[in-house]
Amino acid sequence: MGSSYSYQPLSAASEIRILELDSADAPSAPLHASLAHEPLDQITPYEALSYTWGADVFPHQLHIGPESHTINITSNLHSALQHLRPRTGPPRRLWIDALCINQADPDEKSKQIPLMAAIYRDATKVIAWLG
Repeated sequence: MGSSYSYQPLSAASEIRILELDSADAPSAPLHASLAHEPLDQITPYEALSYTWGADVFPHQLHIGPESHTINITSNLHSALQHLRPRTGPPRRLWIDALCINQADPDEKSKQIPLMAAIYRDATKVIAWLG
């Protein structure tokens, strides 16, 4: 089991993170992904996920990077990622506020939240996950 993931700082005011969710052929397989930093005005296509966060309980883990560092996630987000990840092929590129914004960094949140309208507008698709 890996250690907790440490967010790398964003280098520019208009830079965002994109979750690249790895494929898995078994629905119950552990979730693996990476977080890419990209300038919002030059970003490779991605989808945005809107979902209900639910209670502040984080019983599941998302494994990040080759070192398999972990981020604890809610049951609703875990369910969404299990359903949205590809079964085969390249990773699925997603912007998810709970993962792509460092929620423990108030300064980063204050800079990223104003970008959310552009993030959702520029997404190739917005997915509403109701659980």
